[in-house]
Amino acid sequence: MGNISTRVVNKYCRGIIQSVTDCIYPFLQKMLAIPEGRVTID
Repeated sequence: MGNISTRVVNKYCRGIIQSVTDCIYPFLQKMLAIPEGRVTID
């Protein structure tokens, strides 16, 4: 368990999170934008 392994795992996880976020974020943005006066998180 060295720094290289941690770095690879972090990069891999970050890639997955980025991909999922790119897919889900527009949908969430539409859902959250429906109610008037709702605060959206950027």
